[in-house]
Amino acid sequence: MRSILIPVDGSNQALRAVRHAIGNVQEGLAADIHIINVQLPMITLVEFPFQDYALIEKAQQQQAEKVLKFATKLLDAAELSYTKHFEIGPVSKTIVDYAKQTNATISSWVRVEWEHSAI
Repeated sequence: MRSILIPVDGSNQALRAVRHAIGNVQEGLAADIHIINVQLPMITLVEFPFQDYALIEKAQQQQAEKVLKFATKLLDAAELSYTKHFEIGPVSKTIVDYAKQTNATISSWVRVEWEHSAI
């Protein structure tokens, strides 16, 4: 069975990628769907040594849940199972590392959008 990884950042492009994957699975593609949101690491400021890192990580996790909510609603409405994942790190590297770990193909819809946004 194929695994499809869809990076979700809250953009319309990411939600189109989710809808595209849903359509493919509903048309008979046997695939596991993985959605991931990656939050950038917070910059540690030497001037503020009293930072509560657990609180910062909790805020990042809450932000990821907020961003993933729209994608999960689409997948739930389609009654498809999926794996939801959240990471903190450099975005591109973290997504590629997760794709390697899960042997997943990164959604081509998202890659096309990344390529166009780099132009």
